[in-house]
Amino acid sequence: MNPPQEQSPNPPPASPVRLEYREAPPRRRKWIRRSVGAVVVLAITFAGWRWGPPAWRQTKILYWQRQCLNYSAGPEKIVYEEALPAAERLLSQDSQYSRLGIVQSGRNDLADAAQSLPECWERLFATTHGMPYPTPPLFRNWILGAIVFLHERTAPNGRQRLVCIALVHSNGDFADCSTGLRSYKATTIQSTKLPFPANRISESCGSAREILSWPEPQIRIYAGQPDPADASHFTIRYEMWGQSDILDGWLRDDDSVTLTPRKMPQEPQSK
Repeated sequence: MNPPQEQSPNPPPASPVRLEYREAPPRRRKWIRRSVGAVVVLAITFAGWRWGPPAWRQTKILYWQRQCLNYSAGPEKIVYEEALPAAERLLSQDSQYSRLGIVQSGRNDLADAAQSLPECWERLFATTHGMPYPTPPLFRNWILGAIVFLHERTAPNGRQRLVCIALVHSNGDFADCSTGLRSYKATTIQSTKLPFPANRISESCGSAREILSWPEPQIRIYAGQPDPADASHFTIRYEMWGQSDILDGWLRDDDSVTLTPRKMPQEPQSK
């Protein structure tokens, strides 16, 4: 029997592992990469400085325009009220209403009316005109007026528009679209989904005396309603002297809007 072999106390060292290194790129290639990166960073910075604010402003315009296109209010919502007790109740209950002084017929003093202004329309106006929100009282009460209809409508030729009908009070000094103390202003805005649209705005005006008689009829107007059966048509219900009627509104191919009463209330005969 052979005796066991003794193991060496110091085993032979393992063969070293050879590491493969990639050849270092030339200095010129590093310089090119760094230069390209710097140019990209500068280009992004310049684009943000040059086009960032207009793009952000246009994004806000499109957002509030979309809110207005989809705006709806119930048919029982009062958007304009001249009867003082009822006007005071609206002003005290809802911050959406603002106070408007109106000239009473044959008198020089002012009476208070309550008018409703949707937030989306005020914000759209403020953004497009570069004004702060909320807008100053002069613009809120006299220029923007009482919004009696706000929604998307489609003209017979298929063009989609944002239609806004406002009842304004002015003698023509402040409102571009005023023809009397009671006037209506119809604004149509091109409805578009493009990121950077050239929004086309059209305004048509008319004296509210054609549709809302004078004097002191104690007018009450309810929120206008889009016609689900006719995309170019909408209706606005109103009351005068306690009598009710409906205005038929139509968006035309030329972006104008017409309002026609069905049976205008008649002023009661004085005894």
